[in-house]
Amino acid sequence: MSELEVYLRQVKFFRLFSSFKMIRGTLYRETNGLLTKLKQSHKQTGADVIVKHLTDYLVREANRKFRCDLSESKKSMSKVEQEARRAIEVLSNKDSVNVQIDSCFEGMDFQMVVNRSRVTMTAPYKSVLEGLFSDFEGETIEEILMCGGAAKSPQFQVRSSKILFRLRAEFEPVMK
Repeated sequence: MSELEVYLRQVKFFRLFSSFKMIRGTLYRETNGLLTKLKQSHKQTGADVIVKHLTDYLVREANRKFRCDLSESKKSMSKVEQEARRAIEVLSNKDSVNVQIDSCFEGMDFQMVVNRSRVTMTAPYKSVLEGLFSDFEGETIEEILMCGGAAKSPQFQVRSSKILFRLRAEFEPVMK
């Protein structure tokens, strides 16, 4: 390849930004180091969906342990949700997290260990990403750049790479 061909190469890449409140995808084209925004989409379902899923799981376990309905107390639900958010952040780097909530319900403490495998097997990661990538069907995406706290999650990384692989397979001609 000559130098001229290298400089005229265009790369389309997809920037995936995720936070607890939303997930946003932006398609860029890079030409000679200059970025051009082609298309953008954002959904209001970010990592909150995964946090809600973990919160529901923790509430079910606490209800089973305490033999009472934890959802009756707004203060207890707030504590559980806050601990679920912390657990999701810790699980992005570790395999398990110890969930401890002091005076969770009527002065009783709640404690349990949550494994990353339990969350990844049951949380709706696929629905969060599929909705976003469906807005970019028909586009050729060569790279995915992930940003934001939830992007550290191995499940977001694996699901995004699978979607990218599927998109590449749809648009690349079959070599014989």
